[in-house]
Amino acid sequence: MATNKAVTPAELCFEGNMAENWEFFKQKFNIYLKASKQGDEDEEMKLFVLLNLIGDKGLRIYNTFKFEENESKNDCSIVLKKFDDKFIPMRNPTYERYKFFTRNKATHETYDHYVTALRELANTCEFGALADSLIREKLILGIQEIHIKDRLLREINLTLQKAVEICKVAEVTAQQLQKISQNNNHKMPEEINMVQKTKNLSKYCLSQGEDQQSRTIQRATVYQDRASPSTTQGDPKIS
Repeated sequence: MATNKAVTPAELCFEGNMAENWEFFKQKFNIYLKASKQGDEDEEMKLFVLLNLIGDKGLRIYNTFKFEENESKNDCSIVLKKFDDKFIPMRNPTYERYKFFTRNKATHETYDHYVTALRELANTCEFGALADSLIREKLILGIQEIHIKDRLLREINLTLQKAVEICKVAEVTAQQLQKISQNNNHKMPEEINMVQKTKNLSKYCLSQGEDQQSRTIQRATVYQDRASPSTTQGDPKIS
């Protein structure tokens, strides 16, 4: 019988981008509540789970929070909002969109990774219903392979999903062609050596045949000379 055992998330990381770290930890916390069947617990119990998981630094920050009269320090939703205010500064949509539109695909970056990065950047750009279409356009403009870009631009009614599929097929095809090319380059010297050996063997056989033929002719000539009358004795005399 299978057991429902949720994986305990790691403590909140305080290195790097704290806004991203907090958003990621909060996502893992909510997943853990659902997976451990604690999502329906009261706010106080969920807060205890949060403070147990967030780590020592997070707990010390919680201890510094100031609560208004209408705010309960034992309400998990209120405490989560306090952490949001602490770690997530007011975003500038213009700057967030600048980061999105200047994000190009790296040379060895997979299309899956690139599209995921674009989606993450789009989350803070306030694109609304235009998000998918703008991600699609940035995908087309951000790739470096001209033949793929040309293929995408010629597609009628191109959706983001279709664009990603075309890019993935092109990526896999390029990998397959590279492997075929590597295998062919590896086999070429062996094939050349085999052809050279065949030529050398043919030359050897031809040479041996010529030598044998020459010796046969020589033996036939000697035999013929011995069987014929000597030309040095002259005509016999008639008495």
